[in-house]
Amino acid sequence: MISQCWSVSTAATLTLSKDEEMEARKLDAQLRRIDSLKKRKASLPKGQFLTSFEESEIRRKPEIDYAPVMVKVKNGAARWTLDTEPLSKHEEKQVRSAEQRLGAIKSLHDRKARGVWLERWEMVELSCKPAIESSPLMMRVREGAPRCALEKERQSAPATVSATAPAPAQAPVPNTSPAPAPARAPVSCAPAPKASPAPLPVATPAPASPASPASPTHAEQDYAVSSAELSTNAQEQTLNHMVATIRGELGLEGSLTMAEVIVVANFQLDMPATGTLPQQARSLFRELTSA
Repeated sequence: MISQCWSVSTAATLTLSKDEEMEARKLDAQLRRIDSLKKRKASLPKGQFLTSFEESEIRRKPEIDYAPVMVKVKNGAARWTLDTEPLSKHEEKQVRSAEQRLGAIKSLHDRKARGVWLERWEMVELSCKPAIESSPLMMRVREGAPRCALEKERQSAPATVSATAPAPAQAPVPNTSPAPAPARAPVSCAPAPKASPAPLPVATPAPASPASPASPTHAEQDYAVSSAELSTNAQEQTLNHMVATIRGELGLEGSLTMAEVIVVANFQLDMPATGTLPQQARSLFRELTSA
């Protein structure tokens, strides 16, 4: 009995380390998930059941409750101090991109649990979840770092206020008296003069047709072909640059092809896949770099 009291008092004076705090928060999230699964299981109609994966999650509750860090928390160990340094604008953009990506991965995981066949790039995306969650920025967010408001959100507030402002009063329009009707001309009883015969039409010579343009020379044709090739090469270089930027901003795997990068980016950013490949890349590039 004395040893138990000593262990509880000792645990109360301890403070969790940073790694222990991160582990405790992760286990707390799993316990909340298990509680929600239990509630959903109790509310299911007769004949419907949870998936085998969800049942296995519920069975892990005793293992989580008796984990060493959770025992320390239950015994009164002090928690780690939260991160108080706010995120920068660039860090906030990276965190939001990672959150969108994690949401897309969750939907992919749900589809896979329902037995839906996933594509190769979707399986690659599923394997990226641990790396995204363990990134330094996402760990700072889990530690409680204050978030940063982007420019679009800051500009939306004054726009809303101006939209609700009362419209200026219109100046009164003076009542103008109607203009007097014009005086009618006196009616003459004299006979109308006879109309003179119309002149005969004179045939005019047809304008000469313009000379057809001369056919381009071989030098002009070669120049046009080389200009088209240069334009195509410039468009390809621009497309490669946009796809490389999209790949870097979203942290996509280097093994994905250009088309797969655009498909994954459209899926993560909830963008419609309309237009050609360069048009879709341009829309994604603007979305990631405009904020």
